[in-house]
Parts: sequence; structure tokens; C-alpha cells
Amino acid sequence: METGGKAIRVIVFFNFYLFMIVTHTERERGAETQAEGEAGSMHREPDMGFDPGSPGSCPGPKAGAKLLRHPGIPRITLKTNFFATRNVCNELLPIIKPHDLQKKFQCETLTEEDLVDLMKKFVEDTSNEVHEREGWPNSAYGVSKLGVTVLSRILAWRLDEKRKVDRILLNACCPGWVKTDMGGPYGPRTVEEGAKTPVYLALLPPDATEPHGQLVHDKVVLNW
Repeated sequence: METGGKAIRVIVFFNFYLFMIVTHTERERGAETQAEGEAGSMHREPDMGFDPGSPGSCPGPKAGAKLLRHPGIPRITLKTNFFATRNVCNELLPIIKPHDLQKKFQCETLTEEDLVDLMKKFVEDTSNEVHEREGWPNSAYGVSKLGVTVLSRILAWRLDEKRKVDRILLNACCPGWVKTDMGGPYGPRTVEEGAKTPVYLALLPPDATEPHGQLVHDKVVLNW
């Protein structure tokens, strides 16, 4: 990515693992090559026997020799790949919180009363403008649907405990983004397509035992 002729360092987080992608503009790469002479040939992977996209690949002796031929290369490389990553981790790790809220929703001993308290806490936290600090997302709609999904699981457990002989299956389902008055004109699914999963669940055979207490999308149980 080029902005004003400067290299852009993009930091991406995925499940709290840190990946740093460093890109250089052609202008900077040319300047480095001119200043570093043969060290610039380190960008030619076939000469080095090194394929950055190959999981098992690593620079060979020839690459190492060319890497150290210019004294500025080790400093620039470590500054970007090691020290910058270290600095970012040291800044971010203290403010990363454990998934305590997520664990509460996933707890198998969560009761309906506990769920109601969590829903009330979301409303209270948003009113006090502390919901992000407490781990909530910026989506009342998303939290409401999370509550419905967890409630369906709790009610399914209750059916198993008190009315198992009735063989009632209870699930939550997601129809997807449907083009309706509420969903708007840009939904990729028609009403008929959105109805497929609810109708599928409603017409399960009488002897079916699953899915039960699950979240279903496109007739497939989702793990969340």
C-alpha cells in the first residue's frame, strides 16, 4: 500500500496472534537497492533458495551472506520484524482482556435467570457508556440475537429434563440477510431462500432426535 511514497506497515490481529506485513513502494525499494548494491538481490527468491510463501522454507547460506553484505540490512530488518512487533505487543497485551463474558454465555450451567441478568447488564453498561470496556460489542441487535440463541439452548435443556417423552426439538436458526422491508433492498436472499432453514426445522420427521438446542444456518448446525 502506498501513501505519499512511504512504506505502510499493516498490523493484523487474528485470535490474538500478531502478524506484521511490511510493504515497500517501488520508489523506496529502488533507493534501497541502489544504496545497498548487491544486497538488493535478496529480493530475488530463486537466487536465495528462499520462498517466503512456503511454510517450510528458510533462507540458505547464500541468502545469509548477501543479507549481511550491507551493514544496514540487519538493523532495518530487525527494527521492522522484531523490535516493532515487540513494541506493539508490549503496548497491546496489557489492555487485552480474557473472554470472561464469552465464557458466561457458553457455560452449560447458565440458567434463564442468569441470561436475563446478562441482558440487563448490557442495557445498563451501554447506558453508562462502559459496554466496550466490559467486553460487549457495539451492536444491540447482535446482543439481542445472542440472547435468543442462548435462550433456545436453555429451553431445550429444560425440555430434555422435564418433557423428554414428548420428543420436542427446539432450535434457533438464522435465515441469513433476506431482502425484506426490515432487511432492506440489498439483502442477497429472497424470502423463499430465507425460509428454507426454518421450514426444514419445522418439518423434521417425528422420530428425529437432532438438531436440538442448536443454532442452525443453511440447514447446518453452527458451532459458536
